[in-house]
Amino acid sequence: MTTKVTSDSMIALWDMLDKKKKERYKKLISKFAGLTKAFAQKNENNNSLPIPFLNSKFQEKLFINIFDANLEDTNNTPFDVSLLINGKVYLIGIKTFDRSAKSQKIQQFKRLDQKCDESNLKAFVEMVAASRNKSIEDNTKEIIEKLRNPDEFSKHVTNKPHRSIYHLLTRYLDENNIPKIQIREFPYDKIDDKKISNVKPNYNKDNHLASISFEDGKHKYRYTMGDNQLLMCFDENPNDPVENLSVSYLEENEIYDFLTKIGGEINDVDESHSWKINIERYSGLNSFFGTAPKNRAQSEQKCIDMLVAQKNNCKIIDLVKEYFAPPPANLNEKEKDVLRAKKVNIRFSIEKEMKSEKYNKDVVDRIKEKIYRPQNEMYISIPNYKIFHKKFPNFFGEGLAKKRNKSDRVFDMILEPYGWELKMLLTQSSGKDDVLGKAIQSYKSQAVLGKWVLESVFKLPPYRPLTEEAMKIKKINGIRLYKKRNNFKVYFKFIWIDDENRPEDYWE
Repeated sequence: MTTKVTSDSMIALWDMLDKKKKERYKKLISKFAGLTKAFAQKNENNNSLPIPFLNSKFQEKLFINIFDANLEDTNNTPFDVSLLINGKVYLIGIKTFDRSAKSQKIQQFKRLDQKCDESNLKAFVEMVAASRNKSIEDNTKEIIEKLRNPDEFSKHVTNKPHRSIYHLLTRYLDENNIPKIQIREFPYDKIDDKKISNVKPNYNKDNHLASISFEDGKHKYRYTMGDNQLLMCFDENPNDPVENLSVSYLEENEIYDFLTKIGGEINDVDESHSWKINIERYSGLNSFFGTAPKNRAQSEQKCIDMLVAQKNNCKIIDLVKEYFAPPPANLNEKEKDVLRAKKVNIRFSIEKEMKSEKYNKDVVDRIKEKIYRPQNEMYISIPNYKIFHKKFPNFFGEGLAKKRNKSDRVFDMILEPYGWELKMLLTQSSGKDDVLGKAIQSYKSQAVLGKWVLESVFKLPPYRPLTEEAMKIKKINGIRLYKKRNNFKVYFKFIWIDDENRPEDYWE
């Protein structure tokens, strides 16, 4: 049974979720916990049954898949997932733990601004609180910016309504020794740094400072010195939205049969294809970094006119002329690569010289627009596209890859897990091939999808190419395109692909 009582009279997030999806979530959670005897160690308390077992990553991934949530647990960020419901962003921390172990890690700090002075523990705790609060604020802003609809990306939507909450699964044996899992919601608050109190040191057996406990009027915290972790006490509150699940444990001889049946229960995907992102320096997701601007002669003259009007710097003008000089005829691929690298170095030299000469920012920006291709120009390549379209001719639409007219190769794509819908184009064809469609891009303007991917998803500064390192930070190195049953639209999702364990729908 659920309740709808919260500290600020808002409806519980759990009550806003789709009923059928909640039933699937509860069912899969209960079934996974039903495998407890496969994982359980000998019960130290001599109870007849062990506490239900749940894997935290399984819970997180199940929540994402069932409720179409977005993974946010990257690079030690405060929030695990986000949800967009009726225009409101829900920032969610997901946890599962034994009901008796109420203190749980909420953040691990890699680096703090100051060392702990044992003579002034409160000052150290206030610094920890400030670091925690800033990370929450930064992560909130980043997520909300990312959830902006690409079609409205130019609009200022930093004040999108949002709410933060913990989604908890606490596990226990009730008074009748029956395994239970309790679904709870818990406030996700920043630390009230103006009400910090009861700051107490805790020492180990060698009399070294092991941790510091403190309160802020709402929650109890503990900071551990050895591993720089901040823990919070998740006290039970009678006003928490609660739903209890009873768990039936499978016997060992039943577990194998169960695992063979569970595979397809949460999958409503009809057709799916995934592949790794191939980072190319001058094309694909880095199209803007290409060194062949359109209207070469016209762009060159406009740059020279701006430079002459400002400072008439001959060195920069010569660099501009060298950059825009047309390539020699009949270059082979290796020679083209060498020339491209040279052009990139010239471009960097132009920017460096303008910076050292302290050119007007407006002039610098306008010249950069000329020496680069459009900043958010982007397309997504389809590996082995000819074979793909021959093998799956109707994936993007019936016979779409064979249609010659551009307007006939348009299809609808849903950006998951946000639900944004874009008009997309199956593009890049030689004109002679019987199979077209080397890539996909947003229809009419590549910048619609490009701006969202480069600036919002990967958080790249202007004119900064996407790199393998940037993808590792975001835990994104692949793409999945899929279609759901009874739905003609194509769904798009960024994913992480493990080379040692590639997904079943992997395409190369």
